[in-house]
Amino acid sequence: MMKILKFLLLSICVVGANLGTIYETGPQKLQQPNDSAFTGIYTGTYFHNYLETSSGHRIMRSGDGWYYYAE
Repeated sequence: MMKILKFLLLSICVVGANLGTIYETGPQKLQQPNDSAFTGIYTGTYFHNYLETSSGHRIMRSGDGWYYYAE
């Protein structure tokens, strides 16, 4: 019983530590509804992530499918 408890506790710690890991997808080609394209990078953590242009400006995709600069 004690081995199972230790295993579960260790598993929870490992999973919890990885949820806050910073990630970055690298350059991605993103397309606007009018077929124009630009390069964006998804970055952040499991809890907080965002999209930015290759020049570092944050952008977001709206419900109409267009990407806009975030305020």
